[in-house]
Amino acid sequence: MHDSIKLFLEHLAARGCSEATIRAYRADLDNLQEFLHNRRLDFRVVSRYDLRNYLAELRKNNNNRTIGRKSASLRAFYRFLRTQNIAASDPAALLSAPRPGSLLPDFISLEKMKKILEGLDHLSGKNALRNRLLLELIYSSGLRISELAGLDIEDLDLESRIIRVMGKGKKERMVPVTGRVKNLIDKYLEEKIIQCGPLFLNKNLKRLGIRGISLNFKQTLKKIAAGSGIHPHTLRHTFATHLLDAGCDLRSVQELLGHESLSTTQIYTHVTAERLKKTYKSAHPAA
Repeated sequence: MHDSIKLFLEHLAARGCSEATIRAYRADLDNLQEFLHNRRLDFRVVSRYDLRNYLAELRKNNNNRTIGRKSASLRAFYRFLRTQNIAASDPAALLSAPRPGSLLPDFISLEKMKKILEGLDHLSGKNALRNRLLLELIYSSGLRISELAGLDIEDLDLESRIIRVMGKGKKERMVPVTGRVKNLIDKYLEEKIIQCGPLFLNKNLKRLGIRGISLNFKQTLKKIAAGSGIHPHTLRHTFATHLLDAGCDLRSVQELLGHESLSTTQIYTHVTAERLKKTYKSAHPAA
């Protein structure tokens, strides 16, 4: 990205832009480069929603005028990249500064999620099976960390691959688990000393709480070198995003997540844009 920024700034200089203008563009694009690097995003293939998330994060410490200028810098930069065939598309073409509170949920790409699961396959050491199951259950079934902590062995119906979850407001729901996770649970229960009560226990044979799950989650990801910025709720976001991107209807995702309002679930529909574009292109006679 450094070379592309340099090329763009040279382009601005050739057009007669002032040194102050060029310095402002450089500062804005250096900020963008840091943001994308921290999230391991390739600047040539980012989406409009990635850029919106960037602007939403900047809003925490900047006023509307600054956000507007940075948004303009992104549009100019990506318009240049497109004309130079450095980027295949222009994700900033329709970009507008997001409203306060409109930060989209972080999620993990399908490719990266596959690598994380592969890393979990090779996890070893004390409590490896338990810690692996903690992560995989969230991605398999979209559980909140509090719901994960509250699971009892009696909540499992492994024959039907269904678990009973007590969600917010003491509302009960039934969610499925993948065959992969069902097999993990079978192995975990074979090794488990206590065959009733809390599913996940700490070293004192008491229920593993939210804090303990968070700590184990972080340590497990570190062991498999999954990168930073991934939290339990990131996997829940990823669960919803991957379902919608694969064609699952919004109402079903709402029920699986335990959302009371459909509008809460609709925030995840940003990822369906690419799939809808492909469907449109293959189905529309004039596309």
